Amino acid sequence: MTFDQIMTWAAAGESETQEFKRSTGQRREAARTLCALLNHRGGRVLFGVEPDGRVTGQQVSDHTLEEIAQELREIEPPAFPAIERVVVGDGHEVRVMSVGTGHSQPYTHRDYATGGSSIGVAMYDDRLEVSSSGTLHFGFTPQALFEPHESRPWNPLIASVFYRRGIIATWGQGTLRMAVWAEEAGLPRPEILEIPGAVVVRFQRKPTEQSPGEAPQKTPEAILELLREQPGLAFSELALLLGKSESAVKRAVRKLRESGRLQRIGSDRVGHWQVNA
Repeated sequence: MTFDQIMTWAAAGESETQEFKRSTGQRREAARTLCALLNHRGGRVLFGVEPDGRVTGQQVSDHTLEEIAQELREIEPPAFPAIERVVVGDGHEVRVMSVGTGHSQPYTHRDYATGGSSIGVAMYDDRLEVSSSGTLHFGFTPQALFEPHESRPWNPLIASVFYRRGIIATWGQGTLRMAVWAEEAGLPRPEILEIPGAVVVRFQRKPTEQSPGEAPQKTPEAILELLREQPGLAFSELALLLGKSESAVKRAVRKLRESGRLQRIGSDRVGHWQVNA
């Protein structure tokens, strides 16, 4: 993303898929906007752009990013916007948060009768897990869900609305289609697990193809590869992209700086990274 792209969007003005926020002080309003975009056609929110389209930018600290992340955690089911940073001069930057159209299935099957229930998505190095509070109902078992079965959504009224709008294409085919798509992609069949208080669907990651004797990419090399493409990434963003803890990323970056392979240009708040090797 470039400064010219930001200027083009700003000149186009606000619309049903784009909204401007003067600063991250309006992060709560921005989270509500993202929720609305998820329920429509997707879109973006630009922090550091005035309502009239003037690009002013702002200074954004790691603490501010954490505050934004906290607001995003309030969206249910969880959403994971793409967040990009563009420097606009004088130590100021514009942050762009983009989302696509949300999905309906979690709303259809969630057990709303359970107080404090939620739907979670967790990414690991080798798998993706989607968890939902509650249990399997109507006598279903994990094995039965991968065999032809009658569709019995826990929230039939909500499911009926989605079906009539064409958001749900067929009844009773979701888990069967997941198995087919996984096989077509060369992945193991998804697992459905019943754990205390929740049901988890686990998707295994496809093993990375490596040459004989080749070791998996190390964290320092992965960091350098990311920073070559996106030199403005913060520690928290690197940790999210790599699936590592922020402390592990900071240790790797420290070693890279000590070896001279990585250099920080400018301050920690508004600078960027330069890869030297």
